[in-house]
Amino acid sequence: MPVYFISDISGPCSSCADQPIRPKLSLKNLVYVGVREVDEEEEKLLKEHNIKNYAPAELKERGAEEVVRDLIQTLQLDKHPVHISFDVDALDPSLAPSTGTKVPFGLSVEDVVTIFREVRKTGSLVSCDFVEFNPLIGSEEDVETTVNSIAPVLGEIL
Repeated sequence: MPVYFISDISGPCSSCADQPIRPKLSLKNLVYVGVREVDEEEEKLLKEHNIKNYAPAELKERGAEEVVRDLIQTLQLDKHPVHISFDVDALDPSLAPSTGTKVPFGLSVEDVVTIFREVRKTGSLVSCDFVEFNPLIGSEEDVETTVNSIAPVLGEIL
């Protein structure tokens, strides 16, 4: 869980004596959407720090708009800068085959577009990154499928 290293539970970087790195992310401001596989240690951290994970099944049941409204209200996303780190592998593998971690029953493109759109509408979305897309994995068709799935999300924020 790379977020550990920038969180408030990691402490200052001891090997960075010349330029100490101070943790910037309070875990109370962290939410996962679409995570389907969590190992034991990650599960322990999620529970210990009360980090919410909205699984794809919850988005399907409640709808992405309702889940995002909850997020906006609970975390007051309309009052604070927001960063979204979008792991392409959160999408269903049929939509994003060019990623290293393929777990069935992922999010739909529509769900991800809704999440970005609703957060953007708050005026607080200041940054985002797209990770886990690897054009070296799969065929040209797989790469094209993945790009075609990411494009509407990019279109929502540009």
